[in-house]
Amino acid sequence: MFCPKCGAEIPDESKFCFRCGATLPTTQKDTVATDPFDVPPTSYTAPAHQPQQSYQPQQPQQPAKQGTDDGIYGLAGFILSFIFPVVGLILSIMGLSKQKNHGFAVAGLIISIVSIVISIITTIIVVAALSTVPSYDDYYYYYDYVCKLFC
Repeated sequence: MFCPKCGAEIPDESKFCFRCGATLPTTQKDTVATDPFDVPPTSYTAPAHQPQQSYQPQQPQQPAKQGTDDGIYGLAGFILSFIFPVVGLILSIMGLSKQKNHGFAVAGLIISIVSIVISIITTIIVVAALSTVPSYDDYYYYYDYVCKLFC
């Protein structure tokens, strides 16, 4: 038996075409038993032979893989810029060169630079303040001076 829609060869007892899914006409005795008003076609001509096209499923196109480190350097640079500014600066620079979205990398870069500058300024102030602190001998001198005045 052949499908009237696509011409595919199918078993005689089939109720639909396995290739195109079309519903097939039923035989005379099946028609009489199920529905007396449904009359099957009296003659059938097989369609002209059509070349069989084999079904070849198309492979889904996967998006191009961006690196697995997509944004990880920028994010790591941002986080580490608060704790270790130099490491945060290095990772942020790596994040700028390796990814398209530069949000965390730029933020990490700015925070790292600001943290390094603040650390340098703080170090300079502490060193200057410690250099003006009087030595032990100076304290002893002031102690003797105060004791002479009030003792």
